[in-house]
This record gives sequence, structure tokens and C-alpha cells, in this order.
Amino acid sequence: MNSEKNYFHATLLLSLALLASTLIALRAQAAPVMLKSPSLEVVVSEIAWMGTQTTYTDEWIELCNNTEVDIELEGWHLVTNDESPSIALQGTIPAAGHLLLERTDDTSAPPLADQTYTGGLHNAGEVITLTDAFSNVVDIVGQPGEMWFAGDNTTKGTMVRSVLTSTGALSSSWTTGPVEGTPTNSVLDGDSDTYGYSPNIDWIA
Repeated sequence: MNSEKNYFHATLLLSLALLASTLIALRAQAAPVMLKSPSLEVVVSEIAWMGTQTTYTDEWIELCNNTEVDIELEGWHLVTNDESPSIALQGTIPAAGHLLLERTDDTSAPPLADQTYTGGLHNAGEVITLTDAFSNVVDIVGQPGEMWFAGDNTTKGTMVRSVLTSTGALSSSWTTGPVEGTPTNSVLDGDSDTYGYSPNIDWIA
């Protein structure tokens, strides 16, 4: 009789233990996953997704460094949702400075390009993701299935980041800029003369 009671108690305890472990597992699965927000240390600051008045293929993308230190971009990537373009970034973006990416060649915008890339942006809108060398998401532009938040394909006014410290995934972070925009590369001119310096461009006045 005692052996039967002991067997019953042992079975009951085992069942309760299994039930408890199942409940813990279900609770863990139901717990919300907290995603890390983009750091925004470097952001996409202006996009000529519509090209220029010269040709629609003269697209360019400008990045802005929101920090007070130079940032090496080796291992960083800027990729659209359809992976065209997919840009392995190079060089250095100066502290509080910019980096200019031009499509195909160095004639898409008046300033010299810090880097050129291949692949075009769809006029219907895309999602752009900027990641660092550790694959951390630094910035996101756009929303899946939505049009570009700003920019004008008729006038060729660019899409400009109006709030550099707010996520690029919100339409409120963007506005339509002037015709053909204000593309800025990494050239710095600290004393406002006709000579500048860039860590990426062999620049001559």
C-alpha cells in the first residue's frame, strides 16, 4: 500500500513539475521582444531618389554624422529592401560632417563624390537600412509598402531629413527640399577660404 502511495506522489510531483516548466516556457514565448532602437549616430540626411533635371538616373544619397568624432565606415552597409543598391561603405565621415554617395559615377551631383555605387532607387518608395560593422542598425528610412515620405519627381526637389535626431522611419522626420537639393560631401573648409580637406577625396581648389 505504501509503495502505491509513494508511486502516486512521485507521479503527481513529476506532473506538477512538467506543468510548471510548460507554463514558464509559454510565458517566455508570450513576453514582448524589446528591439533596440537605431542609434542615429550616422543618418541618411538627404536623398535624390528622383534624380535631377538632367536625368532621372542622377541619383545620390547624403549621410550626416550626428556625433563630434570622425567615424570609420569600414564594414558599414547601406542597403535597400530589394538590395539594389547595396553599398559597402568606405572611408571616413567627419565629425558633424557629411558623406556623399553618387550613383554610377561622379556626375550625379555637383560636389565630388565620396563614393559611387550601382543600382537605382524606385520612385514608388523603398526602405533603406544603415548598419555598422557589427550589423547593428544605425538608421532606417521609410516604411514597407509606402511611398517616399518627401521629394518631388516633377520639380526634382529632394527628400531632406528635417529632424536629424529622430528616426527616419517617420514621415515627420522629412520634408521636400529645394530643386536638386543641397548635396554635401566630406570636404571641410575650416577657415572659409577656397581650400578644403577630405579624408576620402583628393580635392583641389
